[in-house]
Amino acid sequence: MTTSSLPPHLIEIENQLNALARTRMIYTLIFIAAIVILTVTGVTMAEARNAGSFSRGIDNFFDYPVDLFVEAFETGWAWWGLLLKHLPELMNTINLALFSTFLGFVFAVVLSLVASKNLIQNGFWVAVARRSLDIMRSFPELVIAMIFLYLMGKSELPALIAIWIHTVGALGKLFSEVVENCDSKPMERPGIRRCQLVAKSPLWCIPASDAAVSGLWHVTA
Repeated sequence: MTTSSLPPHLIEIENQLNALARTRMIYTLIFIAAIVILTVTGVTMAEARNAGSFSRGIDNFFDYPVDLFVEAFETGWAWWGLLLKHLPELMNTINLALFSTFLGFVFAVVLSLVASKNLIQNGFWVAVARRSLDIMRSFPELVIAMIFLYLMGKSELPALIAIWIHTVGALGKLFSEVVENCDSKPMERPGIRRCQLVAKSPLWCIPASDAAVSGLWHVTA
């Protein structure tokens, strides 16, 4: 059976499928080209800035831990004075970690609601939120901190941004899955009041899931 003998609606469907196939092919070629360019550029930069081979650096691998223990042994009980001296910096580090984690939690809740397809009907914004969460959690905090340390200089801000970004990605993905698995039928009842709508919101599923995941982490740790 030729294409001309098909009904008009089937011909239209076939044309749409062919258009989608061409679009997917174009996106695939663009993606492959981008990977090749990034790979070649990364290898070139790594080769240009290479500090030496692995065999040359393996001899210095244990220098830092040896120096650390030797210095601690030579200091002896005087380390209490060093602890009191650097206690403000230690407290500042703990405060920075707590603040960046809390900031990441707040943004994770917001992005998780946008990434939940049972709450947001616009598929474009759902896809944008999900891809943003994927990108944020795909890089470890250390990698993100090194990038911002190179861009912003030596300060506490790169560490704060690194913990914040990774926390948003990790918690946002978890929260979005929890919200999507929540039962949204009570919110769709006709004649529901505003206070009942807030009480039945999927947002209340997040604390229960967070407690469950924390308990599982303590059990398996």
